[in-house]
Amino acid sequence: MKKLIFTQSFILAFGTAFSWYTVFTEFQGFYTNEGTIFKIADCIEPNPVTTPCFYGAIAFAVALVMSLIIMNRKEIARFISLQKNLLVLLIAGTVFAWSNFGFEISKYLTTPRGGYVGCSGAANPFLTACFIGSVIFTLALITAVLTNRKVKKEQTPPATPMV
Repeated sequence: MKKLIFTQSFILAFGTAFSWYTVFTEFQGFYTNEGTIFKIADCIEPNPVTTPCFYGAIAFAVALVMSLIIMNRKEIARFISLQKNLLVLLIAGTVFAWSNFGFEISKYLTTPRGGYVGCSGAANPFLTACFIGSVIFTLALITAVLTNRKVKKEQTPPATPMV
């Protein structure tokens, strides 16, 4: 089970690093064009605070902190409770991420050929941060589900044979 918990934290650490790198890059471009990070309306490109990527990065960071706390828990009851909460957060994050990617696909399919520019400036929706973040959220969710199953399996007492 420790390997699963470590894997869960590793995936979330990677997702957190990737998402915050993306947000930082977007802030750099925004600042270059606008000269400030505080402008919200009438911008050449959207302020990163108003983009789904920013909120995905926050979700990754919160999930990472939760997974690190889980990794250091000794009492099993608190561990199970935190793991269930992490699972709920990862379900919400995964749905949010794939919904945003779905929106990117919709824009790609309805924009005249050559006119689509997705998040992070990519012209192919499968090369956007939305897609990569969605895949990372999905991997973290799968790992969390496997961890939950393993915990439940270890907590279930063995069945006694009927005599």
